[in-house]
Amino acid sequence: MHTIQFIRQKLAISFAQLANYLALPISQLSMAQSGRRKLPDAANLLLIRLQHAITQSELQLSPISKKPTGLEIAQLNRVMLDTIQQTTLQLAATRKNLAIAQTKYRQGQLFLQVAAYLQDHPDNLTLNREELWLNALTGNANDLITNNSYANRMLLELQIKVLEFTLSETKKMKLS
Repeated sequence: MHTIQFIRQKLAISFAQLANYLALPISQLSMAQSGRRKLPDAANLLLIRLQHAITQSELQLSPISKKPTGLEIAQLNRVMLDTIQQTTLQLAATRKNLAIAQTKYRQGQLFLQVAAYLQDHPDNLTLNREELWLNALTGNANDLITNNSYANRMLLELQIKVLEFTLSETKKMKLS
């Protein structure tokens, strides 16, 4: 069962309520549930947290004296396996985004160093053409550095840690 549908069904909430919680338009949430669109990382993290909270709450609500039936165990294991699978995919995507951000940041730094070197050694310049190229290179470098700033990379690293924690906690919960 898809995470969005699972959460809506368990909490008995509307698309509008879930979309509001995720700070998304209803249409975007609907397209994500049907597989026609991906959700932003922040929305995916909130969905994973909700799914994890629901699973934890359901386990706590079960009477301790009552032994879960085989069907209940199978259902919970299915939910946890879905959570593990989705979290693993999200973790891989976030790690990839972090690697891309780190590479682009390093490219930006290299661009600035190359531009500075060429400007410091004007005998290597063929004036008009290379000056225009240097200006473009410097602008591109500044964009790369700004768009892949330390704060953005730290946010991706934090998302990875949250996903790794969710994954490890969900794996611990697997019932036998």
